[in-house]
Amino acid sequence: MIYLLGNAPVQAWLKSPDLRRETCGSLVLYLPPSPKRDVLILAMKDIDERLAAAKNFKHGQKTRAAFITLPDGSECFGKSVQIAKMRLENRFRYVVAPTRGLWAAAVAQRLREIGVPTPEVWGAGERRPRLFPTVSYLFTEILRVTQLDVWLRNSDALMDEAERILPRLGRMIGRLHGGRITHNDLKPENVYLSADEEPGLWDLDPAKIHRDAIPLEARAFEFSRIVAGMLAAAAVNPSAADEFFRLDWMLSRLIGKAEPGLDAAVRRSLLSTLKPKYLGAARERFMRLNALDF
Repeated sequence: MIYLLGNAPVQAWLKSPDLRRETCGSLVLYLPPSPKRDVLILAMKDIDERLAAAKNFKHGQKTRAAFITLPDGSECFGKSVQIAKMRLENRFRYVVAPTRGLWAAAVAQRLREIGVPTPEVWGAGERRPRLFPTVSYLFTEILRVTQLDVWLRNSDALMDEAERILPRLGRMIGRLHGGRITHNDLKPENVYLSADEEPGLWDLDPAKIHRDAIPLEARAFEFSRIVAGMLAAAAVNPSAADEFFRLDWMLSRLIGKAEPGLDAAVRRSLLSTLKPKYLGAARERFMRLNALDF
């Protein structure tokens, strides 16, 4: 399939060495080398039933995300998007643009190239019985990790651990932006921490790969979004000291002193673009400690 929009990253992924193309009726699945490639091929004939039977993390009108059981009894993460249920104008976009599973697979490849951890893609594809695709699919390995928001809410030693984790998070976002990629939904739920406290990213559907360097304000928005989300999550943690909610403390660990222009842009974005709704339960504490008034 040659796509007219969003073509280059997806075509680069489709040209990956040893990528295998398999079909089953209207389903086309692209599978890179992985421990479960042959098992996923066996699962193609009833993949929708396996998704329907799985315990769902997300089960909306259009999107289903779950750990699915494969024919050998093992599991993988599976996500399907019902394009056929979208409004006609949104469906029409996928006549000429890659569907979300293929796009996420292409973004994942780019992330790995620039050193940003993300789950390994085991397969991606779509159902396209005619001109319009009807369903998009993505399958990845399952990582036994901790979501950033879960750590923020539950850590008994948040302040000590934050001294290690926040600089690593800032460096990861720096690598992301240095690779000309914005995640575009950079909230704590979409960041995970490995066992050795290294941050990674998932839920890559909304990501954008830029042709040129990312503008300062776009980078600042991503940082401000993650900051607001972290403050809201930490607000319910008794081990979160007041210092955690001070912008000077937070940004000095996330950004450091190397980019004063970015620091200032993040402050502007946090106070104007995001507004208090993103701060949740942290709003009053944040305003008081930073002498702010929205």
